[in-house]
Amino acid sequence: MIERGDKLGEGSRRRITEVYVRSFVQDFVAFSRDTGDLADAFEHMLLLDRFYIAPVDGEPAGLASLTEG
Repeated sequence: MIERGDKLGEGSRRRITEVYVRSFVQDFVAFSRDTGDLADAFEHMLLLDRFYIAPVDGEPAGLASLTEG
């Protein structure tokens, strides 16, 4: 079942950010190659209501996002 990120709550923010960073790590190498550092940098910026999460065994495994502007 797909869930919107904000429905999963703030407790899932870090795990969602880690999936996001791993998905786009090649796009972020100019900033860092360390996925932990990247997750630290991006964690506070994610608008959870714009991310749709596909969990596997209760953990975020994939995501999609809708952005505009």
